[in-house]
Amino acid sequence: MISIQSIFSRQPTEHGHSCPCAVEELAVPVQSTGDRCRAACGDTREAHVPSPVSANRLRPIVALISLSLLIALSSGLSATPTAVNVGAAEFTVFWESEVSGEPEVRVYADAGGTDEITADLRREAFPLAAPLSPYATGAERLAAADFKDSIGGRGLMTVRVSGASPDTAYFVEAGVRDDGGTFHAAKDGLVEVHTAASTPFVADFRIAAFTFEDAAETGSIAVLSAPGARSPLLAVVGDASGGLPHAVFPLGALVDDATGEPMPLDGTLSFEVSHYRGVDDRALMADAVMTDGGFRVAALTTRAFEMAVDVDVAYFQFDAVDDQMAGQPFMVRVTARTDEGAIASDFGGTLTLDSDGRLKAGESTAAFAAGVLEDHEVVIGNTGDFRLFATTTAVAATGESNVFRVSTDWENYASLFGDPAAERRREQRLADPEGTGLPALMRYGFDLAPGAAGLGDAVEVDETVDGDDRYASITFRRLQYAPDVRYIVHGTSDLNGWETLAVVEPGTPEWVTVEDGVPLANSGDGRFLRVGVVGDGVYEYWRVGEFGPAQIDDPSVSGPDADPGNLGIDNRTRYALGMSGIDPDLGLLPSRTVVTESGESFYRLDFNRLLLADDILYIVEATSDYPNWDEIAVIEPGEPAEVSVVDSTPIPDQGYRIIRMRIEPVPEP
Repeated sequence: MISIQSIFSRQPTEHGHSCPCAVEELAVPVQSTGDRCRAACGDTREAHVPSPVSANRLRPIVALISLSLLIALSSGLSATPTAVNVGAAEFTVFWESEVSGEPEVRVYADAGGTDEITADLRREAFPLAAPLSPYATGAERLAAADFKDSIGGRGLMTVRVSGASPDTAYFVEAGVRDDGGTFHAAKDGLVEVHTAASTPFVADFRIAAFTFEDAAETGSIAVLSAPGARSPLLAVVGDASGGLPHAVFPLGALVDDATGEPMPLDGTLSFEVSHYRGVDDRALMADAVMTDGGFRVAALTTRAFEMAVDVDVAYFQFDAVDDQMAGQPFMVRVTARTDEGAIASDFGGTLTLDSDGRLKAGESTAAFAAGVLEDHEVVIGNTGDFRLFATTTAVAATGESNVFRVSTDWENYASLFGDPAAERRREQRLADPEGTGLPALMRYGFDLAPGAAGLGDAVEVDETVDGDDRYASITFRRLQYAPDVRYIVHGTSDLNGWETLAVVEPGTPEWVTVEDGVPLANSGDGRFLRVGVVGDGVYEYWRVGEFGPAQIDDPSVSGPDADPGNLGIDNRTRYALGMSGIDPDLGLLPSRTVVTESGESFYRLDFNRLLLADDILYIVEATSDYPNWDEIAVIEPGEPAEVSVVDSTPIPDQGYRIIRMRIEPVPEP
């Protein structure tokens, strides 16, 4: 049998910092951070996002992950953040960082940075000009993730903030959260961003495209500044160009700082483009004019106008939204209403939708027709009880839907992202058709998007202090409404045997933290934590749900051949017949009756089977020559639940006949 497993350590150093080492390198002594850590473990920038490797022989549907408790050294950032691509409802913040990690911005309503805005605003790290479709293939998602990694790998950080209000001042603090969870703020304090007064509708706009001869420049950043423009424009080389080494700027997005309107492009426009190849590696590309050959024009004319809305819209009304499945598209219908409740038939604008769930598709709508938006497609990626919210810059009206439940199960997930070539469910769950290094069950249990290259967005490690003791803890994201997974948290000090710390069911809150029960020793001893995902349909799922942590670790109590209470019924049989582990209902044991066919009597065996079980078979046998048994039938789990098997040999007038059912594990492939 196989287990998908990755193990990282919390390995103290002489300075109190830690260095994560992959499982093959755990024996390497780590004396300090810096070069010695890199020599022992390789590049540590993404060490907290390990690729699973085959390890101990456990049940095949147990996907385990362990992470290191990492405390990174602090260092500064090399450049003051800049607000770019500023519109009426969104803006992007760009800066260079000497610290690797996830870019993060905090937005405040005041220049003193005391009134942080946590509602309404959405933040997206390394935003792309053309976001991925929810139906993008695994290869496309992996390519997009690699492209974003190439930007961050240069120390170039971008975060797009959307959902902002027009003509409003925001004060932004930018920084990087390193692998150990420490936030490193950029220097020079807060950056003021003033959004545009309105959103222009632009058609036939011109594009300035700078071409690089070196394809290695893909992932670098170019920033275009024009005199009189409210903010610069930012373009990532390779974005919006099919991966070709071009920096593409839509010049119609330049806003005149004095008027808040799009800048006129009919005359000569001078601008400056700076190229950022990495931390402290900046070059001035051009001080050009429109007639210079440094760019090409993709369209000949530009028209900019504002949508004039003079209609009486008091609110937007959603039709009732039924319960949905995570990751599956569904349709919503929205009506613009007046104060009197009539349809505002003059409204023909668009909406921006948001949700307290993770909205993966459907943020922007098509235009209303006669005050009604029909069949707008929405996708929510996580599970929970959620609502949809509607806003628009055209009018002050808003709206929200009813609360509806978004749930999921493996069949739903596999239908979207599973491996269609896998014949059995356990092969599907262990499959990695996208080559990300994460089995599908792990991606499902931790609610990771297909193509995710690591667990950095779903599992974190930290430490807590209680008096003089420090304890490692692990925090992970769980599914809220899912009937078919459980999470197991293990801890150990020597890797020779894992102790079960907790078994966690799906539910709320979405994030769960489990603290280790053994303090981290200051003497240099390591302490290891891991969290695993167990899918239903296997003995291990039943085991961790029936027994406590200490019993789970004791095979004489919870092992498949154990018989708690000495009832003559082993645990594998209790599992197969749907019994409790500690207090089994003996009424669920198979029953024998006599049936008559063509004047002869036969034994019939009746029992209940599991609907879903990937690891057992029900073998019905009979004999008139004990201990030699004849196989009568092999029954797989499935429907109907009640199974009856009639013996193939009649009950003899003389002698005896015995019939039985036993549980046989499915052989490993």
